[in-house]
Amino acid sequence: MAEPLSQLLLPKDLPTSLKHLNDADLLRLKSAAEDEAARRNLRVGMPARDNAAERFSAPRSTKPAPRREKTSTLTPALAKVVRAAIKAGVKPKAVARQFGVSLSAIQKALSEKEI
Repeated sequence: MAEPLSQLLLPKDLPTSLKHLNDADLLRLKSAAEDEAARRNLRVGMPARDNAAERFSAPRSTKPAPRREKTSTLTPALAKVVRAAIKAGVKPKAVARQFGVSLSAIQKALSEKEI
Protein backbone atom coordinates (compact mmCIF):
# COMPACT_ATOMS: atom_id res chain seq x y z
CA MET A 1 0.00 0.00 0.00
CA ALA A 2 1.36 3.43 -0.90
CA GLU A 3 2.23 5.90 1.82
CA PRO A 4 0.13 9.07 2.15
CA LEU A 5 1.54 11.99 0.18
CA SER A 6 2.26 13.98 3.36
CA GLN A 7 4.57 11.19 4.58
CA LEU A 8 6.44 11.23 1.29
CA LEU A 9 7.06 14.97 1.35
CA LEU A 10 8.15 15.46 4.96
CA PRO A 11 11.40 14.16 6.44
CA LYS A 12 11.13 11.53 9.18
CA ASP A 13 12.83 13.79 11.72
CA LEU A 14 11.17 17.11 10.98
CA PRO A 15 12.45 19.04 14.06
CA THR A 16 16.06 18.22 13.23
CA SER A 17 15.52 19.08 9.58
CA LEU A 18 14.10 22.49 10.53
CA LYS A 19 17.28 23.29 12.44
CA HIS A 20 19.18 23.24 9.15
CA LEU A 21 17.03 25.95 7.53
CA ASN A 22 18.35 29.49 7.40
CA ASP A 23 16.19 32.27 8.84
CA ALA A 24 14.72 33.36 5.49
CA ASP A 25 13.66 29.82 4.55
CA LEU A 26 12.18 29.24 8.00
CA LEU A 27 10.10 32.43 7.71
CA ARG A 28 8.91 31.37 4.22
CA LEU A 29 7.92 27.97 5.58
CA LYS A 30 6.09 29.53 8.52
CA SER A 31 4.18 31.89 6.23
CA ALA A 32 3.21 29.07 3.87
CA ALA A 33 2.08 26.87 6.79
CA GLU A 34 -0.02 29.71 8.23
CA ASP A 35 -1.62 30.36 4.82
CA GLU A 36 -2.46 26.66 4.39
CA ALA A 37 -3.87 26.45 7.93
CA ALA A 38 -6.07 29.49 7.24
CA ARG A 39 -7.26 27.91 3.97
CA ARG A 40 -8.28 24.81 5.95
CA ASN A 41 -9.89 26.94 8.69
CA LEU A 42 -7.48 25.55 11.28
CA ARG A 43 -6.50 27.48 14.38
CA VAL A 44 -3.22 29.23 13.63
CA GLY A 45 -0.55 30.21 16.10
CA MET A 46 0.84 28.78 19.26
CA PRO A 47 -0.78 29.25 22.66
CA ALA A 48 0.94 31.70 24.96
CA ARG A 49 2.15 28.88 27.15
CA ASP A 50 2.28 25.44 25.57
CA ASN A 51 3.16 22.85 28.19
CA ALA A 52 3.04 19.49 26.43
CA ALA A 53 4.04 17.65 29.59
CA GLU A 54 0.84 18.78 31.32
CA ARG A 55 -1.35 17.94 28.32
CA PHE A 56 -0.03 14.44 27.77
CA SER A 57 0.88 13.23 31.25
CA ALA A 58 -1.36 11.09 33.37
CA PRO A 59 -3.39 12.93 35.98
CA ARG A 60 -1.53 13.25 39.22
CA SER A 61 -2.86 11.50 42.25
CA THR A 62 -3.53 13.47 45.39
CA LYS A 63 -2.38 10.52 47.47
CA PRO A 64 1.23 10.56 48.65
CA ALA A 65 3.53 7.93 47.21
CA PRO A 66 3.56 4.71 49.21
CA ARG A 67 6.44 4.52 51.63
CA ARG A 68 8.84 1.68 51.44
CA GLU A 69 8.86 -0.50 54.49
CA LYS A 70 12.08 -0.04 56.41
CA THR A 71 14.06 -3.12 57.14
CA SER A 72 16.15 -3.62 60.25
CA THR A 73 18.65 -6.11 58.80
CA LEU A 74 21.34 -5.38 56.27
CA THR A 75 23.06 -7.75 53.90
CA PRO A 76 26.85 -7.78 54.24
CA ALA A 77 27.17 -5.93 50.93
CA LEU A 78 24.70 -3.24 51.96
CA ALA A 79 26.39 -2.89 55.34
CA LYS A 80 29.67 -2.26 53.52
CA VAL A 81 28.02 0.40 51.33
CA VAL A 82 26.47 2.03 54.40
CA ARG A 83 29.85 2.18 56.16
CA ALA A 84 31.44 3.71 53.05
CA ALA A 85 28.71 6.35 52.81
CA ILE A 86 29.12 7.29 56.48
CA LYS A 87 32.90 7.41 56.05
CA ALA A 88 32.39 9.74 53.07
CA GLY A 89 30.49 12.15 55.31
CA VAL A 90 26.85 11.34 54.57
CA LYS A 91 24.68 11.65 57.65
CA PRO A 92 23.26 8.39 59.05
CA LYS A 93 19.68 9.62 58.73
CA ALA A 94 20.22 10.38 55.03
CA VAL A 95 21.78 6.95 54.45
CA ALA A 96 18.84 5.27 56.20
CA ARG A 97 16.38 7.18 54.04
CA GLN A 98 18.29 6.46 50.82
CA PHE A 99 18.52 2.72 51.38
CA GLY A 100 15.14 2.30 53.07
CA VAL A 101 16.55 0.89 56.29
CA SER A 102 16.04 1.88 59.87
CA LEU A 103 18.44 4.15 61.68
CA SER A 104 19.10 1.38 64.21
CA ALA A 105 20.20 -0.89 61.33
CA ILE A 106 22.66 1.80 60.27
CA GLN A 107 24.00 2.11 63.81
CA LYS A 108 24.31 -1.67 64.08
CA ALA A 109 26.25 -1.83 60.79
CA LEU A 110 28.61 0.86 62.06
CA SER A 111 29.24 -0.97 65.32
CA GLU A 112 29.99 -4.33 63.63
CA LYS A 113 33.45 -5.12 62.36
CA GLU A 114 33.95 -5.34 58.62
CA ILE A 115 34.62 -8.89 57.46
